[in-house]
Amino acid sequence: MGRRRKELPPVEAMYAKIASILVPENILRDFDIYDAKENKACWVIEMREKSDRIPYKLLGFSDIVLDGYCDSVDMLSHSFACKPIYLRLFRLRYILHEISLLNRCLRKLTQSPEKWSQITKELMTQLFSKYKILKQAYDLSQNFKKWYDINNHQSDKTKIRNSLWEWYDKVKVSEIEDFNPVMKMLQKHEDLILNYFQHGHTNASAERLNGKIQRFVSANYGTRDKDFALYRIANYFS
Repeated sequence: MGRRRKELPPVEAMYAKIASILVPENILRDFDIYDAKENKACWVIEMREKSDRIPYKLLGFSDIVLDGYCDSVDMLSHSFACKPIYLRLFRLRYILHEISLLNRCLRKLTQSPEKWSQITKELMTQLFSKYKILKQAYDLSQNFKKWYDINNHQSDKTKIRNSLWEWYDKVKVSEIEDFNPVMKMLQKHEDLILNYFQHGHTNASAERLNGKIQRFVSANYGTRDKDFALYRIANYFS
């Protein structure tokens, strides 16, 4: 008498059994198998992190959103059919919501990269990868900031002028219209601005005095005797 015919087990059960043989249990707990390929030299099992595996440090943050997967990491498991098995693991990638990301980076955009912390650098990399034009505008502003640095006032005037013209070319290539008024203003007062690099002086003191006079006039608005008002201003700021 022959053996009783055995029923075929469910596909899910067989799949789980084979997976437990090829992949360590601790990895199966957090990853699902998406694909398996045989190469000439090895086996590659593609595994992706389960969608419900949220990192502990991100729990409770409402402005964190899922953004695909990180770059894969290959890990050697063991051999099968005389070939090594590599587990290609894809971790979930979480990023800040667009509005939260922009709000966090708003003040950092006014700083030079040397003042950024490691966390800030990661945020800015995330921001610039999402908004290419913002990266371009930030580079233009930082280039001009370095050009206008006080340390350049000892440089040759021709060299400084050429550096400014190079910045003009970068603005034209970028096609960012917000920089056009700035470029036109610089071109209009170019000679006066370049004099700053020769002597290292600006009209900041005159602007400060003018601001004080404006506040003084506003505080004494409505004075009938203009001559006396001018006399008081002359004595106050002499």
